Amino acid sequence: LSEAGAGSQANVVSEYLLYEQNDLPLNLHEHYYLRRQFNDLHELFEAYKMDRVFSSPEALIEATQSLSARQRALLMDMIRSNPNISGYSLPMATDITYRGEGSIEGWANYKKDMTDALSDGWEDLRWCINFDRPHIYAHEPLRFILDLSNIGVLRDREYPATVRIRGPQGTVWRKDVVIRPTFDENGESPYVIPVLDETLSLHLPAGRYTVSAAMTGGAHPTCGERTFYVSDRADFPSIAKDVYYRGLPPSTVELLEAHGANMIELDEDNLHDGSTVLLGGSSTSEEVLEKLFASAERGSHIIGLSRTAFGYWGTLNLPIEQTGSHKEMDNWLYHFDSLIKYDDGCGYR
Repeated sequence: LSEAGAGSQANVVSEYLLYEQNDLPLNLHEHYYLRRQFNDLHELFEAYKMDRVFSSPEALIEATQSLSARQRALLMDMIRSNPNISGYSLPMATDITYRGEGSIEGWANYKKDMTDALSDGWEDLRWCINFDRPHIYAHEPLRFILDLSNIGVLRDREYPATVRIRGPQGTVWRKDVVIRPTFDENGESPYVIPVLDETLSLHLPAGRYTVSAAMTGGAHPTCGERTFYVSDRADFPSIAKDVYYRGLPPSTVELLEAHGANMIELDEDNLHDGSTVLLGGSSTSEEVLEKLFASAERGSHIIGLSRTAFGYWGTLNLPIEQTGSHKEMDNWLYHFDSLIKYDDGCGYR
């Protein structure tokens, strides 16, 4: 597996300040490049009032580094539990070009939480816990797969272990297992040892839970805990009204219906004033848009759930003075982070 991994924001704050702290020449391109990014970041931080969420521009960057470390840990679980992968090439070590794909910063400082993520990833003996879905509704079953990745550590003997699921109320499920690796005629044991593949209907209350695995004799694997979340639909606000839609997948329609909405396929020629309309898919025709915009002038709410719901040019087709802008950006490695701010009545989150 080559060039797989999740980047972060490059820490232009520490890069710039350490550049000056170490009294490096100010006429080099790196100083100009870093100073420009440093200044731009601080201006954006003030302009968008990011202090409502982060204590400083560097705290924002460190939050992306922690996210990157969690994503790398998740990737290592997937890699180390896949018997068809025999090697992995970690992307760039350092953020030399300040684009965020490295594991360490340009001054060779580890990114926040990255030390543990990489150390755990390369342990010779480690648990791998993978979820079918790490966030489920209370009535839905939980599926998790537990494997043991072994690189020449285990011997030909039995290894007892305990697997449990815990939440705020304590242990809600437990299973004791015995693992015995197999060996071929050359004395080689499989790289991945399957332990459990469980689908459980636990009907858990909403909250944060962990699946943990702990060996109780013979060896000491790492990475024995992963988190999943449970939500209860009953905690969400009810949508007791008619909602007209076009271009939505069946799963979205079913979700809204489960919350009380009466979902009605859109007939733009028979739309009551004051209606709520959800548009998905792409390239709604100009004829339909004209009718919907006219209905909006009479009190209807027209909501586009995809970039091209209002046509190929998106919001540029809206009959308003400030239509916004349309810019496509690749976000596969040299990426951006989306920050969402909302007010829940108790301050910004």
